Amino acid sequence: MRTSFQTIAILISLVLFSLPAQSRELPDYYPDRIAGWFTIDDINLSRLKIIINDFPLDLSPNAKVHSPNTEFSSLQVLKPGMKIFFSRPSNRTINEIWILPEGYRHHVQKR
Repeated sequence: MRTSFQTIAILISLVLFSLPAQSRELPDYYPDRIAGWFTIDDINLSRLKIIINDFPLDLSPNAKVHSPNTEFSSLQVLKPGMKIFFSRPSNRTINEIWILPEGYRHHVQKR
């Protein structure tokens, strides 16, 4: 009985201590919820065009870019193959992009 109690206590502790680690996977300046991520297929900064998951979109010339290493970056850091998520208040123009870290594995994250 005591062994079962110890095993349960260890499992509960592992779960509780792993939750803060998961919530730190993304920086604090990222949104609390990520509904999905996308892959950059191609990007043309001179035309302010980006293709994401085979879908062409426009980039705002003032688009904000956030990376795991810095809160504010530039459009120039975006490269094909990167995993991102974005906001676009207008129909096809992206005005804010968050770059996901390499190996990001959570499709939906709640902090």
